[in-house]
Amino acid sequence: MPLLLKSDSHAVYYFRDLSPKGAVQANQYLIVDSSEALLLDLGGKIVFNNLLSEVGRVVPINSIKVILLHTMIQT
Repeated sequence: MPLLLKSDSHAVYYFRDLSPKGAVQANQYLIVDSSEALLLDLGGKIVFNNLLSEVGRVVPINSIKVILLHTMIQT
């Protein structure tokens, strides 16, 4: 997971390559502010366990205070 930004109390991580080959890649980000975190996009059930494992390497899971979900609809 690449670290995109780091300052005294802030960090932004990008999680990639969690989906199997051929699957749509999601854009999961973790934004950390001191002892609290925001998780942007869970990526779906295929990658959820891998994502939690990776996030747990960065921050305690219970430090996640906000989970922001989004969807894309093709027309």
